Amino acid sequence: MKKSLIALFLILAVVLSLSACGEKDNKPSYRNSSTLSESQSISEEANENESTVSEVHMEESTPSVSSTSKTSANQENSKTSTTSKASTNNTNNTSPTSLLAVSTGIDKASYIRDAIKQAETSFVSYTDYMKALNIIKQAQQKYPDDADLKAKENYYKSFAPVSIFDLKSYTKSDYAPSEKSNKKDTMGNTYEMSLMTHDLPGHQTYDIGKKYNILKGKASILDTYGNMDNFGFIKIYGDGILLYSKTNFTGSTKPLDISVDITGVTDLKIEMGKAQEYAPYILFSDITLQRTAK
Repeated sequence: MKKSLIALFLILAVVLSLSACGEKDNKPSYRNSSTLSESQSISEEANENESTVSEVHMEESTPSVSSTSKTSANQENSKTSTTSKASTNNTNNTSPTSLLAVSTGIDKASYIRDAIKQAETSFVSYTDYMKALNIIKQAQQKYPDDADLKAKENYYKSFAPVSIFDLKSYTKSDYAPSEKSNKKDTMGNTYEMSLMTHDLPGHQTYDIGKKYNILKGKASILDTYGNMDNFGFIKIYGDGILLYSKTNFTGSTKPLDISVDITGVTDLKIEMGKAQEYAPYILFSDITLQRTAK
């Protein structure tokens, strides 16, 4: 009996001993676990620092989209402003709207009176007719049916030069000068429209109704007749009175300007031709009539 108790006690001791060893082996190592956690934390912190550094580098090397867009927008706005300002300056330099300076908010009669006065002030010489006409036309944009403005419009228009080629002669001779286009003279000048002589003298007459004061044109020799030495001529009459005469045109005659006072003339006659056989063909070009007297 005693031996049995001792054997049971030894068995129990062995079992307890083995149980204690198993618990020791299975118990986690808090030191190792803490070390591992610290390593993982350090690694994660290092990764975060590396990511932060990378982001900083990216921000330094690449400008933000917002900043770039803002800079581009500012440049575009500056360009637009400069272009707009240049355009405004050009408009101010060329636009006729700056000619009329009438106060706003005034009645119709005062507006029209001021516009007409400004037109008259700008009309210093007959060559200023376009300045005055532009002022009247601007006023007509506001009052298009006003009779006083219409009368002033017609008045200033009467100072515009008129091409004789836009008029029709009411009488002409058999060998009247022919109307020719794009003819060239001996100096290489080309004229849009010209009167050209025939082999025999001829003339044509225009009714200009005393509306003009000056006739202007250019006389020259047709390019293929520069070697002719005999004479040709141009004569201009006003109501039967000789106003201009040149009778010694030859092939060597250079282009010359003609200006004739035709004030008070109703019937304007132009006579051209060859005074001698083998004389050159004459061109009388760019002929205009213009009112100059106010």
